[in-house]
Amino acid sequence: MKEPDEFRIIEPLRTRLFGGSGSFEGRVEVYYQGAWGTVCDDGWDLDDAHVVCRTFGYSRASAFYHSANFGEGTGEIILDDVNCEGSESNIAFCQHSGYLTHNCGHTEDAGVTCDGIEPLRTRLVGGSGSFEGRVEVYYQGAWGTVCDDGWDLDDAHVVCHTLGYPRASAYNTNANFGEGTGEIMLDDVTCEGSESNIAFCQHRAYLTHNCGHAEDAGVTCDGIAALIGVLMGKPGVLDSIYKDHLANLYRALLNQDKKVTAVPEKSVSNS
Repeated sequence: MKEPDEFRIIEPLRTRLFGGSGSFEGRVEVYYQGAWGTVCDDGWDLDDAHVVCRTFGYSRASAFYHSANFGEGTGEIILDDVNCEGSESNIAFCQHSGYLTHNCGHTEDAGVTCDGIEPLRTRLVGGSGSFEGRVEVYYQGAWGTVCDDGWDLDDAHVVCHTLGYPRASAYNTNANFGEGTGEIMLDDVTCEGSESNIAFCQHRAYLTHNCGHAEDAGVTCDGIAALIGVLMGKPGVLDSIYKDHLANLYRALLNQDKKVTAVPEKSVSNS
């Protein structure tokens, strides 16, 4: 017996953008029954694009596209006749013709351009302290890693700036701090070094990569606060009286007009 629609649980669809000039635009693809597929452009409009862009953390869409503007996809066409009001949190909650039900070809693949790049929450995992580790970013409700393709010191500087350190002293490749789990969120990251967040650097579209976790990127952040933090955590290096002095200096530095700022507790984890 078919379950009434009012009792059917609708799960959100994982979504990605593919083929654009950056992570903010591209062909819309959704993940359904173990594979990525596309969305047909029948009825595709700005309200539909707004919903897709908000899924990625953007405030809105600036454009929507028909006729495979970002190239033709492959595999199944997952959705057709999408009709969003614009307030939904995921394209799965919009009206559509039903999964895998369509009258389209890939020449009709839909696309979007999103407006307003949002920063990515960032943490370091697996290091000897909060100042170093495997780089992980939070995207679409989960933590994931960054591939080391093209990873360099400028990229590491940006990560360390995000966490409140003045600079990086080293960048690491080949899962130096251990292999992560889950998705690889970013690949081919290219930062100038002055960006305030890795999201503002050039990179492939989110979730688009040719990597495995053996290529997870890492960083070591530099600054006197990091050094003092290490010393305070090393038994036998300093006697207790000097540790007390260093602890006071450490706290003062962390509060000194952001010259060296505290790493947000919710953004950094070593577990």
